[in-house]
Amino acid sequence: MAFPTHGTSTSPPRKSPDSGARDLKKLRSILLAPEQSQIETIQEKIESLTVDEQTVGRVLPHAILLRSKQDKQLARSLSPLIEDGFIHSIEKSPQKVVDAISPIMAPAIRKSILRALRGMVQSLNQTLEHSISWKGLQWRIESLRTGKSFAEIVLLHTLRFRVEQVFLVHRETGLLLQHVAAEVETIQDEEVVSGMLTAIQDFVRDSFGGTQSDSLESFRVGELTVWVEQGSKAILAGVVRGTPPLELHEVFLQVLETIQIEFPDELNIVSGDQRQFEGTRSYLEDCLQAQFEGPSSKSSPFLLCIFILLIVGLLTWGIWIYLDHQQWRTFFLQAEKEPGIIVTSIDESNGTLIVNGLRDPLSVEPTDLAIQAGLDIESIQFHLEPYYSVSSHFLELRVRSRLQPPESVSLSVENTILVVTGEASHQWVSQLRSLEHIVPGVTNIDTEHLNDTDVAQFDSLRNTIEGKHFVFKKGRTRLSEANKGKALAMTKDMQALDIFAERLGQKVRVELRGQTSQEGSQLRNKQLRIARAKAVLDGLSVEGLKSTRIEPVEFRGGASDHVNPDPAALRQVSIKVILETRIKGGKGLRE
Repeated sequence: MAFPTHGTSTSPPRKSPDSGARDLKKLRSILLAPEQSQIETIQEKIESLTVDEQTVGRVLPHAILLRSKQDKQLARSLSPLIEDGFIHSIEKSPQKVVDAISPIMAPAIRKSILRALRGMVQSLNQTLEHSISWKGLQWRIESLRTGKSFAEIVLLHTLRFRVEQVFLVHRETGLLLQHVAAEVETIQDEEVVSGMLTAIQDFVRDSFGGTQSDSLESFRVGELTVWVEQGSKAILAGVVRGTPPLELHEVFLQVLETIQIEFPDELNIVSGDQRQFEGTRSYLEDCLQAQFEGPSSKSSPFLLCIFILLIVGLLTWGIWIYLDHQQWRTFFLQAEKEPGIIVTSIDESNGTLIVNGLRDPLSVEPTDLAIQAGLDIESIQFHLEPYYSVSSHFLELRVRSRLQPPESVSLSVENTILVVTGEASHQWVSQLRSLEHIVPGVTNIDTEHLNDTDVAQFDSLRNTIEGKHFVFKKGRTRLSEANKGKALAMTKDMQALDIFAERLGQKVRVELRGQTSQEGSQLRNKQLRIARAKAVLDGLSVEGLKSTRIEPVEFRGGASDHVNPDPAALRQVSIKVILETRIKGGKGLRE
């Protein structure tokens, strides 16, 4: 076919680049439109995806369960968090934790305590039963000879059997699962013992051609017997001292079956960690049984005598303690009642009782009180410091010891005031005055009702002397016979007056007052007055007076004097006693 050759072209028209891109995009949308829509939907979901608590809560328990079945990594990761949470819970609410674990722990603790107390009481009973018997004395000698304790010797002689240790061993691997022992026994390495048990069983089985189901039931090591009970998954081995009864096998088998029933998962997967089998301890401790010989029904005469002597000794000791207590009680009661003795403490040094306290020097001797109470004064020392009691009783005693009052004087103390009544000499009264600030506890002395006997006698003698008169006849100056006798009698009164004046510490002046009537001249009357007074002085004949001075004076009388109208009554000599110094301590003594 021939094409025209002129200028007209027959090729298709050329498209622009933008047009080609649009066509390609259109073609892509036609081919990939469904997939593109799905991808965009997925992209939107991914961008708007959020994880909420409800979604996590639905899948978390199942996820934790699946992960825990794979390995122990989840447990190791959560252990620190669980431990911190548990510690925080204890710190925040310890009572809730106690309430939660008490149903589990309380029975186990109570069971353990009861078992320990039962064993202790049983051992103590055995020791007491044989401690004062003839056999007990033999055992004490054995204890001294061997160096073992008496309780251990009693245990060895009275023990029938005792399970001292129990081992729980995994049958397939021979690993020790749990071990319990009596309080007196310990094992250095329980793992070695469990391995030894497995090895011995394998050795016996291999040596004697036994089958796999055959097992070693028991073997003996010295005084110990090892009983072995076989289970499908575990072995229970008990170390027994003495001769146990066959019923103990039933106890071991029952414990082993109980453990295999209650711990099936732990026995299937054994890691060697004994904490997995901590719950088996209470069951294994049930196997730690013991049995001792009962006390002999026949009473020992020696034991009876020892018992009677012990009772008598205890009664004697009790009576002695009671009597000693009563004696000391009596001593203390007497010391409390007795003023001036204060017991502060009682010490003991080298068997000697030392009584400490205070004592007034005027109180009774404490040894007298001890003797009255029945105490042994040879074993008592009194360390009583001196002090002055201010009680009325001791103040009165202290005053009496200082003054030595006469029987006519009564003393009493009322509120630190010494009340003195009665009568006493002037010397004693003066001594009493000086004691007011010397006796401790006495603040004042009341002498209102105390009479000075010397002052009273001085006043009486003074009145007697002043009551005498010497009468003269008219114009006379000489003494008549009657006046001479009166003057002689008055001489003794003057001497006695001088004695009392000296006792009272006084100077006395006695005036012989001569008097006359108003008749006659004044000069004559004056001469008569002086002459008559001198005549009386001459008639007295007083010598050696120490405190008394006698003077003849004339006396005319004052305006206040009573004038007797009888002139004969005025022809006399009167007497006047005058104190020249003031008396100290006197009462009722006029000047």
